[in-house]
Amino acid sequence: MGIPLLRGRPLSDRDSHEAPPVILIDETLAHQYWPSENPIGRRMRLWGQFREVVGIVGQVHHYGLEKQPEPTIYAPYEQMTDKAMALAVRTTMDTQAVVKAVKQAVWSVDPGQPVFQVRSMDDYLSLAATAPRISTVLLAVFAGISMLLAALGIHGVVSYGVAERTREFGIRMALGSTPGQVEALVIRGGIKTALIGLAAGMAGAAVLASALRTLLFGVAPLDPGVIAGVAALLLTVALIANYVPARRATRIDPMQALHHE
Repeated sequence: MGIPLLRGRPLSDRDSHEAPPVILIDETLAHQYWPSENPIGRRMRLWGQFREVVGIVGQVHHYGLEKQPEPTIYAPYEQMTDKAMALAVRTTMDTQAVVKAVKQAVWSVDPGQPVFQVRSMDDYLSLAATAPRISTVLLAVFAGISMLLAALGIHGVVSYGVAERTREFGIRMALGSTPGQVEALVIRGGIKTALIGLAAGMAGAAVLASALRTLLFGVAPLDPGVIAGVAALLLTVALIANYVPARRATRIDPMQALHHE
């Protein structure tokens, strides 16, 4: 199944019913019970008898990709038989051909044995990620809508501010200010406000980041690259939303503005 062996040996055919009972443990259990010792050769009492730890393997997510791996123990089938079992087959062949061959192999041993819920690992991964994927897509859609509304709000507020400062801009341009200086004045004020809002938003995101852990796998809620990218995107949106009213401010005719006032 691709689970790495970190220390010791794997289970093999020699671990039969007559052989001494052995187990493999994962690194989660090893760190939990033997944080500063070598677990190889240790014995644990499980299922009514003592079993020797012969190897340590990597962690596996049993109950969802978003959940932390739980301590896991592996035992040879001949030393711990059960009435129910799941069969995992690793192959590069066509899935349908493998399923047919597996069914025939099972029925050659027990013709009445049902074989059901046959799925590929990709199917299981897809099913496990369905709910987080839907939640993430919805969250992204709402975030996009929120960003659009924020851009429209910034544009409206800055446009109103430009209209209220028509006389000021007229006087500035009459006294020698260039259109570029007026444009920079408007954009600079808008970006300062955007930076204050961005800082407050980042602080809130840091506090609420733990709520996103159930939607993430292999990605930290406070990933520096993601935070930097989002900050750059928000500043770009704020810059564009401020640019249009700023350009409008540079088209003000000083004489008309003063005459209007």
